[in-house]
Amino acid sequence: MQTLDPVSLNKPFLRLQDVSFSKFVGPAFHNLNWVVQQSETWVITGPGGSGKTILAEALTGQHRVQKGQVHYYFLPETENTWNLKKYVSFISFPPSERLINYGKFYYQQRFNSSDTEGIVSVTEFLQNTTGVTAQDEIWANIVNLMNLRDLLHLEIIKLSNGQTRKMLIAQALLRQPKLLILDNPYAGLDKQTRHDLDALVKNLIQHDTELILITDQHDIPVWATHVLLLNNFSIKGTYTRAEYLNKSIAETGEEKENNLPALNTLFPNHQAAPEYKVAVKMENTTITYDGKKVLNNINWTVNQGEKWALLGPNGSGKTTLLSLINGDNPQAFANKIYLFDRRKGTGESIWDIKKRIGFISPELHLYFRQNLMAKTVAATGYTDTLFPKGQLSSQQEQTLNNFFAFYEIEHLQKKHFLQLSAGEQRLVLLIRSLVKNPELLIWDEPFQGLSADLIQKTQELLSTYATPAKTIIFVSHYEHEIPTWINKRIYLEQGQIKELV
Repeated sequence: MQTLDPVSLNKPFLRLQDVSFSKFVGPAFHNLNWVVQQSETWVITGPGGSGKTILAEALTGQHRVQKGQVHYYFLPETENTWNLKKYVSFISFPPSERLINYGKFYYQQRFNSSDTEGIVSVTEFLQNTTGVTAQDEIWANIVNLMNLRDLLHLEIIKLSNGQTRKMLIAQALLRQPKLLILDNPYAGLDKQTRHDLDALVKNLIQHDTELILITDQHDIPVWATHVLLLNNFSIKGTYTRAEYLNKSIAETGEEKENNLPALNTLFPNHQAAPEYKVAVKMENTTITYDGKKVLNNINWTVNQGEKWALLGPNGSGKTTLLSLINGDNPQAFANKIYLFDRRKGTGESIWDIKKRIGFISPELHLYFRQNLMAKTVAATGYTDTLFPKGQLSSQQEQTLNNFFAFYEIEHLQKKHFLQLSAGEQRLVLLIRSLVKNPELLIWDEPFQGLSADLIQKTQELLSTYATPAKTIIFVSHYEHEIPTWINKRIYLEQGQIKELV
C-alpha cells in the first residue's frame, strides 16, 4: 500500500484532514485523511454502496463537514468554499434534480412530439446552466468535441442515455473547472464515443485540469495515476495504479461462502407454456420526429423463445425501437407492428402489453424520483407502474424477499430508493423487471453502475431465467456483457438496420 506524505515536495491540490460528514440520513464517513497532489489523477472505486458518490458530492460542498477540514489549495486566496461550484464540476448519472428534474415529466412524454411545452432544448440547458452563449469561442469547441451539433435543437427528455451523458459532460467542460469529478462517465457510451472521451480526458489532464474519476473496481484507465479504494464508508487503501492492479490480480479467485436462495426458486411456474408464436414483428416501420426519420423502414421479427442482442451507436434509434415494443410510443399505432401475435391497435391496452414484458433501461431509471421504499419500487414490477398499486399476495412478497436475498441486499428493502447508491438502485430495478417472471424480457444496458462481481451474479440470474420458452432482447455497448447464449443480433445505424443475423 502506498503511504502518502502530506509534507511532500509536490504541491498539494486537495486535502482531507480528519474529515467526518454524512448525507442527511444513512451511513457516515469518519476521520477521512486523503491528499491529492498536483499532477496526480485519482480513481475512486469500491463495491456498490461503499460511499463513492457521496464522497464526490462532499468534495463539491453538497454535504456539511461535521469535523475536520477540507483544503482546496486551488481556490484563489480571495475565494471561500461558498463559491466551490465555480471551480468544481461533478457529473453523475442519474443527474442531480437541480440539473434535470425528471419528476416534472412522465416517461412516455419523451416519445410524444406534441407534448413538449416548457421543456428546454439541449442548447437552452447548456446556456442556462453555464452562462456560455453560442458566440463564445469555447461553445463551438465543446460542441464539436462532444459531437453535439445534431442534438442542440432536441428537448432534453428526448435524449438517449448516452446522449444525455454527452450533454452533461459538455455542461461541465463549458464551466472550465479547476477540478472535474466524473461518476462512471463511460457507461452508456458507444465504443467510438468512449474512445473520444478518453482522448478528451487525456487532453484535459495535459492542460492542467485535475480529474477524479469514479469507476468500477476492474476498470482503471491507463491515464490514472492513483486509486482510492472505499468500503463501507471508509478508506480501505490508497495505491498507485500499478499497486492496485497487482492487488486485484492477487485477489482474483477468492471465493465466498454461498448460502443464497437457489436460483430456481426465483421463478415460480417457470415452465408455463407461452401462448404466442411471434413476440415482435415490424413491417416497414418508420418513426419521424420534427421531419427527421429516427427509424427508417424497419423489418424485424422476434419469434417466441429467441434471444436477441440489439446493438448500435448512441442515437442510432435503439431506444425508440424498444419504445414501440414496450407500449410507450404512440407512433406504434401508425405502423404495422405485431406484439404477441396481435396487430398493435386492435383493442389491446398498453397494460395488456406491459404485463407480459419485463423492462429496464437507463432512461426508465430517471423517472423513479418518488421517495418510495426500495422494496416498494421493486414491487411496481407487478403492476408496471412507477407507483405502488394494490396489496401484494403472499407469493409476491416471498418472491421479492427471495430476489433481495439473492443479491444479499435484504437490508435495503426498507430504505428509501433515492437514498441508495446508483448501483443499489440498479439492482432494485433489475429485480423489478423479473418479479413477475415475464414472457418477454427487455434489458437495455442493465449493468450500468454494477461492479464486476454483481454483473457476474446477474448473468447467472439471467441464464436461469432464459429457458427455451423465454424471449429476450438485450442491449449493451460492451461485447463482454452480452451472454454467449444470445445468438441473434440486430445492428442499427442512423435509424436503419445495418446488419441482421
